Amino acid sequence: MNQDEAKYILRAFHLGGQDVEDPQFQEALELSKRDPVLGDWFANEQAIDARVSRKLRAFPVPPNLKAQLLAARKTIPARAWWPRPVWMSAAACLLLVLALSGWLLTSAGQVQFSDLRAFVADSTAQLDHLDLSSTNLVEVRRWLLDRKAAGDFVVPTALKGMPSVGCRKFNWKGQSISLVCFKVDGVGTVHLFVIDHSSVHDAPADANPAFAVSGNGIATASWRNTKFVYVLAGKVDEGELRRLLNAASA
Repeated sequence: MNQDEAKYILRAFHLGGQDVEDPQFQEALELSKRDPVLGDWFANEQAIDARVSRKLRAFPVPPNLKAQLLAARKTIPARAWWPRPVWMSAAACLLLVLALSGWLLTSAGQVQFSDLRAFVADSTAQLDHLDLSSTNLVEVRRWLLDRKAAGDFVVPTALKGMPSVGCRKFNWKGQSISLVCFKVDGVGTVHLFVIDHSSVHDAPADANPAFAVSGNGIATASWRNTKFVYVLAGKVDEGELRRLLNAASA
C-alpha cells in the first residue's frame, strides 16, 4: 500500500475510533504510524473533521422541526406553470456550499492563541521526553527542518549563547509546533515553542512579550515576528521570566 492508497482509505475513518479494529483500515493506520508525512496528513485531516463536526453541532435542532416540516409540506402553494431555470437553482446551491465550506475551513485551519498558550503550559508541565537531545543548535535546527517543522526560528536575545538541551516536534490540532529547550544559568530549563503565525488566530500583535501564568503554575511569555509566534515557558516564577527577557533587552 502506498501513501495515496492509504489517504483514500483514511478519509473515511470515523472520528470516534470505531474503525480502529476494522481490517479495511488497519494497514493504512499502520502505514500512517511509520510514515511521518502520512502521519502528519492524517492528524491534520482528523483535526479538520473534528472542528467541522463541532461547528455543525453548534447549530441546535429545534425540537418541533419535524412537525414544522410536515405542516409546511401541506401548505406549499402550487408551483407557477413556468419553470425556474435550473442553472439558477444550481448556482444558488453552489454559492451556499462554497460560502459554508470557506467559513468552516478557514476556522478549522487556525487555532486560538488562548488554546495554544494552554497547550504550551500543559506540555511544559508534563514534558517527559525530547525527540532529540543535543547541545548543538545547528543540529537541532536541521532535525526540525528535515521533519517540516519550524527550524528557522529567531533565538531571543535572552537565550543566545545558552546551551540547548534538545527539541521535539508536536502535531497539535493539525498544526506543527517546534519545541526547543535551553538551559539558563540561575533559572533552569526554559522551553521555546514556535508555530507559524498564519496558523494562529488572535496572535500577539508584535515582538513585545506578553506574560501570563497558567493554572498549573507555568509562566509564559508570548510574542511574534513576521513569520512565527513564540511562547517561552518554564516551571519558574513569572518575575524570573520577566527579568530574563528584560535584562536581555536592557
